Amino acid sequence: MAVNNLRRTDMRSNVLETPYWITSAEHGFLDTGDTPILFEFSEAGKIYIVHHAICEVTTLFAGGTPLLDYGFGTVTAPDLNVLTPVDADDLIKQGDITATTAGVYGWATSDGYTAWAAGTVTAATTGANTIHGAATTCPVVYATVSASLTVGVAKLHLLISEVPGT
Repeated sequence: MAVNNLRRTDMRSNVLETPYWITSAEHGFLDTGDTPILFEFSEAGKIYIVHHAICEVTTLFAGGTPLLDYGFGTVTAPDLNVLTPVDADDLIKQGDITATTAGVYGWATSDGYTAWAAGTVTAATTGANTIHGAATTCPVVYATVSASLTVGVAKLHLLISEVPGT
């Protein structure tokens, strides 16, 4: 029987397609009135899958009504300073985080969690649990921090993997 050998011997080593964690810089009460951009994905053609998102509140938030949301947006090169929101709470919704208590809070009710739990990925654009890298309209992960905070610090952790060959 004739065969067509399509086995890829070049894909037999780990080149980080397995999930790995990335961690943002600290953000919080000092970002009141600003929008902290935590991660950018500017490599065109790369596709990343978000397997989990965790907010780590390292210093409890106080002042006003402490709320945090994590989601997707875009920035346009070469400026990279103007954010266009795509979905402010795709990764973690404020209701999943008790910002007044230090601890770790995972996604539980966000679109990203819902898509991940259903085993689906976003098709051609960044959203829910998929990030499509782009050089000019660069996808970013950002936080929305409520106004009037006097104290509070958090970090965002994402468990991501790169789709092989992209």
